[in-house]
Amino acid sequence: MAAVGNVFNIERHSLHDGPGIRTIVFLSGCPLRCKWCANPEGLREKSLFVFKQQCTGCGMCVSACSRSAISIVGGKSITNREKCTLCGTCIMACPEGARRMYGEEMTVEQVINIVVRDAVFYRQSGGGMTLSGGEPFVQKQFAYDLLAAARDSGINTAVETCGAVPWEAIEPAVGLIDTFLYDVKHTDPEKHRNFTGKTNEDVLRNIRRLGDENAHIIVRVPLIPEFNDTAEELSAIAEVAADAGAERMDVLPFHKLALSKHDAMETHFLMEAAEVLPSERVDCLVQEAKKIFKNINIEV
Repeated sequence: MAAVGNVFNIERHSLHDGPGIRTIVFLSGCPLRCKWCANPEGLREKSLFVFKQQCTGCGMCVSACSRSAISIVGGKSITNREKCTLCGTCIMACPEGARRMYGEEMTVEQVINIVVRDAVFYRQSGGGMTLSGGEPFVQKQFAYDLLAAARDSGINTAVETCGAVPWEAIEPAVGLIDTFLYDVKHTDPEKHRNFTGKTNEDVLRNIRRLGDENAHIIVRVPLIPEFNDTAEELSAIAEVAADAGAERMDVLPFHKLALSKHDAMETHFLMEAAEVLPSERVDCLVQEAKKIFKNINIEV
């Protein structure tokens, strides 16, 4: 268990991202740059959050920063992200706890020691460990070692993946994964590129290969305004899911929960102006998609 990886969060007692009560291990790094990303802090190995509501403008972080990357503007600290090296000195200097770093190196043993704390709940609920991100397979060896360690401990495993990685990153771990929570965002490669920064060839190729391996797949579709919010596109994704033998397709409506994260990262949320679809509209789209393609269960 000597493998080391980068983890930006571990969430215990989750009722999402797989069956039963689960521990979600969020691995840093992602090949995509989705405009609606809910976990922007996981795109890179480390991310600095500055919580403006806690900042008193005392200037302790300014004095601590050897790169002169911090200044006080309007009574709040502002960080020049181009100068910042993410050394963490400002975090230790802040008396209000207004600064926090996401992303830390952990060993497989450290992660699994946290995961096994809730083994009794996994047994009672059919739960287990889910790897999420970011994209877990960006850290393919660390992901593999975590899955193998969980399997050795008798813990159910799931992986939430965007599929936008080489098949060689996924293949070794297939036999260690009880459930794939597989994102399919769009069937058109150029529209996929426009909203995520990368085409979908790997995504579609890998889900077909998982189907050939008889993997247990649940397809997930983030329902994004002006991107895939049509019954025709949902039905096209449903056909991809059915062809891969997926159990079902879950539609996940767009939300703006990442807005506060972008504020703390001092970055711009690209979907800030987008409107959240009313639940009635979402239900209508799903029902229309079901009429077009009837060979798989579609849920919201």
